Amino acid sequence: MSIKRSVVFSFVSQVPAVVFSFASGVCITRLLQQEGRGVFTTLQADVAMLALFLSCGVPAFLVYFLAKGAHPKERVIGLAATIFTVLGLLVAAAMLLAGTGWLDAGRLLPPPAPFFFVFFVGASLLLTLAQSFLAAIFLGEREFRTGNRMYVLTAAANLLAYGGLYWAATGQAGDHVHAVLTVGLAVQAVLTAVWAWHYRAYVRVKPVLFGRSGLLGPALAFSAMGYLADVLNQLNYRLDIWILGDLRGMAELGTYAVAVGVAQFFFMVPEPITRVLQPHLVSDDQAGLLAQFRFWARLCITLVMLGGAVFVAGAELIFPLVYGEVFLASAVPFRLLMPGIVFACISKMLVLLVVRTGQVKYNALASGAGLLITVVLDLWLIPGYGAAGAAIASTMAYFTVMCVVMYVVFRRLGVPWGNYFVLMPADVGRLLRGKLR
Repeated sequence: MSIKRSVVFSFVSQVPAVVFSFASGVCITRLLQQEGRGVFTTLQADVAMLALFLSCGVPAFLVYFLAKGAHPKERVIGLAATIFTVLGLLVAAAMLLAGTGWLDAGRLLPPPAPFFFVFFVGASLLLTLAQSFLAAIFLGEREFRTGNRMYVLTAAANLLAYGGLYWAATGQAGDHVHAVLTVGLAVQAVLTAVWAWHYRAYVRVKPVLFGRSGLLGPALAFSAMGYLADVLNQLNYRLDIWILGDLRGMAELGTYAVAVGVAQFFFMVPEPITRVLQPHLVSDDQAGLLAQFRFWARLCITLVMLGGAVFVAGAELIFPLVYGEVFLASAVPFRLLMPGIVFACISKMLVLLVVRTGQVKYNALASGAGLLITVVLDLWLIPGYGAAGAAIASTMAYFTVMCVVMYVVFRRLGVPWGNYFVLMPADVGRLLRGKLR
């Protein structure tokens, strides 16, 4: 399938996924309110950070090595399966130690840190790792249809589950955190099984568990710097959540989490484009590929800026109308955060040009610079300004990352400068005529 058709189909599938995800987020927020939303956000951040930390860069090397085709698929996937098996045993052992009191998980979890939180983090961690590994295999194999189908199915399943819980709990006072977490785990388990079924139906590669294949060295060499960049980047995204929750409490964290959640919906604009372009940029050597990339980058950034402008203008109407009056306070951090989302989307597009060269050390440099800004500004601004300070810190960090990525792409790697940011009249004409090649 051509790049054009793959991107268009990915975009089309993304629309219902965004709508369903937004609606399920509304149901969760209305169920949990401010403090519960803060607890839920903290647990999600714990799972995301641990999943990335324990993944050892496996999803990245799966995409890269499968797209390159230089090694047997059964060996590449087998190495990933071996790593996942080891990780599963380690996570299960950690859960057992926490349950028996030998391991103190209180510092990782929000108060009062019951064992159910430990179980949720451990089980969700294993399911998240399994899904990310399987999704990377399909991406590396350019099976975009399966990925698109699963993104829509994931969003629809979450909406059905959380919407049903919201309907069942309407009018019932009390703490719904445990119910929301239980429903979330059930949905994750079902979706992981569906991913596994798709693998058996469409990939049909029997993994060869790790042996003396000579693959571990190249895999580690490729993944090491990219893994470091991803960990630093994840800290960049999540650090403000932990600091804000510790310094200002779960209620203000819940207010900020809603603002972040709405802002990060705009990440779904570059996501289908980068998902399709990455394996093509890695494996193809087309003369017109950079020109195509520029067009898709302009389309992506323009859509984010236009959509962001609409939400910024109507923030004081949107947040109380959708989430309830108590979340009117989310409008201010959202407005402060939205410019940073534009910067981050620019970085997400341009960083593909870095990955194409295999010099992912530059990603680590950019992420490290952004994290430094995050730490300094979070500790300076959050104590006095709370959620607004966290939003300012994030925007400045995203701006720093964008500047470093642009310097690397256009100066260090010598990629020709051009318009990667704003649609031109000729681009609009191409869109209207359907000529996107």
